[in-house]
Amino acid sequence: MDREILRHRVLVTISKSSLFRFVENVLEEGKIAAIARNISEYLLNSKYSKERALGHISDYLEEELENSGIDIEDGVDGVALAVLFVYEELLENESKFFSKIQEKSTQVTPLSDSEEE
Repeated sequence: MDREILRHRVLVTISKSSLFRFVENVLEEGKIAAIARNISEYLLNSKYSKERALGHISDYLEEELENSGIDIEDGVDGVALAVLFVYEELLENESKFFSKIQEKSTQVTPLSDSEEE
């Protein structure tokens, strides 16, 4: 499997998710790319088990967000599952789900330091 293609797909999947679009301004620059790189390496270097990968990726995302001061209870499971769908598609040389992610056009307003009145 091509490492760069996987990394790109994981990055797009994470960065286009509603959760990460919502918190992107709170995260330090380059954080999402680093997260995508680490998840890609995990998928490439581990014997694949969907259940184990889902748990690992969810725990990792939650920990990274908490380390950035963002407390999310269960919001990362959907992102982790989307990453696994994209990974499984790539294994099968498909991209239907990934194409839908790329076309996603809904907007979520990022968190900001100013409060609305």
